Amino acid sequence: MKRYTPLYEARRYKGNNPDMSDRKMNKETYALRKEVMQYVYRAKKLLKKKGYDMPRVNVRITDVNTAEFIRKDEKVYPLGQARQSDIAIWIPASTISSGYSLHGIVFHEILHAVFGIAHKNSDPLMKPTVSPDEHHNPSKVDKLFINNIKMGDLVWKDI
Repeated sequence: MKRYTPLYEARRYKGNNPDMSDRKMNKETYALRKEVMQYVYRAKKLLKKKGYDMPRVNVRITDVNTAEFIRKDEKVYPLGQARQSDIAIWIPASTISSGYSLHGIVFHEILHAVFGIAHKNSDPLMKPTVSPDEHHNPSKVDKLFINNIKMGDLVWKDI
């Protein structure tokens, strides 16, 4: 399978992510994962309509081990994280119950994990930081997602 790999900003770890610890699967964690998976399936369906086949995305529900990341003297609270090497996304349980758009966060992380698309301040969906009032319009998020894929010169057709 050919793989699209531009410069990639997300951190790469060998083994577990030190900033987040995976939750044990139980009824509560499964219910949270199910909420995330509905957006993974939505992304897969959108791509199918455009003639692309999305690979399996490993989804992990986590607890955040650090209260915040410090990036360029700015406190940044992690809403999700992705790793392209194993096509995985981590979504903290606190993100799911926050006021942030889970739709926008999951699509953002899929763009990192599956397509290797880096952060862009000019793109509302791929900005490195987001406010709680962004990405609540589902059709707009879907459109931004597809536009990011089109701009990425992908080679995912006919996998």
